[in-house]
Amino acid sequence: MPASRAWESLRPWPVYLMAAALPLSIAAANTAKAFVVLFALVAVVRAARGHDWPEFLRQGRLLAVIGVVLAVFALSIFWSSAPLGQAANAWLKHAKLLLIPACLLLLRTRREAAIALGAFVAVEAFVVLSSWLLWSGIELPYVRAERTSVGTVSSSYLDQGMLTALLAVLCWYLRHDFPTGHGRWIAAALAVASMLNVGVALPGRSAQLGLLLMLGLVLWWSLPSRTRWVALLAPVVAVAAIGAASPPFREGALRVVNESRAFGQGERNTSAGQRLEFWSRSLQAVAERPLYGFGAGSWNTEYRRLAGERIIPKTVEVRNPHQEYLLWAVQLGIAGPLLLMAVFAALLHDARGFARREREALRAVVWLTAILCLLNSVLYDAVTGEAFVLTLGILLALGAATQAAPPPRPVPG
Repeated sequence: MPASRAWESLRPWPVYLMAAALPLSIAAANTAKAFVVLFALVAVVRAARGHDWPEFLRQGRLLAVIGVVLAVFALSIFWSSAPLGQAANAWLKHAKLLLIPACLLLLRTRREAAIALGAFVAVEAFVVLSSWLLWSGIELPYVRAERTSVGTVSSSYLDQGMLTALLAVLCWYLRHDFPTGHGRWIAAALAVASMLNVGVALPGRSAQLGLLLMLGLVLWWSLPSRTRWVALLAPVVAVAAIGAASPPFREGALRVVNESRAFGQGERNTSAGQRLEFWSRSLQAVAERPLYGFGAGSWNTEYRRLAGERIIPKTVEVRNPHQEYLLWAVQLGIAGPLLLMAVFAALLHDARGFARREREALRAVVWLTAILCLLNSVLYDAVTGEAFVLTLGILLALGAATQAAPPPRPVPG
């Protein structure tokens, strides 16, 4: 087999493997990611030697924006208050954004992008089914005995909840692309099952609140202007319904309220109290250096400095404030959140010419990511960061391939 044909047949496989591994094993996903990076470098070399370069990458804004983001983070290492190794490691974590153009380099046809997306959807659907079985009291031989919640399958309930929220959005917006005659109904049922799984079987409040806000957004986009008031009521009604049906959900919501009140009275050693402590210390750091921040990887250093002797002992090694915008702000000042929003804006801008379904699916995932970044360090963390970035890259590849595909030839007669 000629080398070029062998390359074309192997080119998309690292993305397939990484998409399938992410819901189950971060170790396997990291191995696959190494091959994604290696294959992407080969694709860049081939393009530099005169082979085809994706037109979408050359014409879009995203690659330039990601380049600026990573260049600024690299420069910030020179003034970072963190040790050099910690600052370099933080840069590598932010560099996962390069997985997006890597997907565009490795997934060159609609079929390849659809297979990659299908790999993630199929494995994450298996995780959701397993989670429901565990929640129902059925023990599964492939699930470890010690779990962080009754519905947790492999990763933490926090990661699993956000990946399940991502699955719900993908299934809903791409339901017409599911195979088989009843594919759209299967996809819609899976979207509903995923939403309920997040609300009932998993205790992660970031995913729960993110999905509720997405429910309102989806209705806002879908309804005529005269009935958009329904979009404002839907999250409230959903909270009331899930709270009535699920005592753990209701108790978790009340616990957040009580812990937040207790934080105002000085109690910080609770789940909500720790998060509010992280956020308040982050705002202190930003107020000290609003223009250029404390550099890459500096959050932990500044958190420990500002907390001093009042630091919560079990949070000494925490590396992020569980909020992506504040994480970037501490490292880069006010420019940090603006650069993060520029990445989101570039994604939406570059997708303007996509077919409607692909454009709306990408928009929904971008908004879900932006919302979850308000509630956690979604992109910085390992499992969620790789999953959301890879999914955005696959959706871009899907839309770009659809956009580039020639129109069908008219049938004679």
